[in-house]
Amino acid sequence: MTEKVMDQIMDLISAKRLTLNQTDMREIYDLITQIPLDDLPDQYPWIFESLSIFVNSPEYEGDIPPID
Repeated sequence: MTEKVMDQIMDLISAKRLTLNQTDMREIYDLITQIPLDDLPDQYPWIFESLSIFVNSPEYEGDIPPID
């Protein structure tokens, strides 16, 4: 199950890239709730590292604040 959810999250991030927005984040958070708690500590940092690559880019066009 985790792999399928992670694929959906990564597909969304890859499709939206520099135009990710708050609506996309809500969808990502909804998908995160489907990841079993045992797997979440391994997956959560990976998700947000992927997001930060685009959100912290100078070319970013969306409305998500920078991610540390």
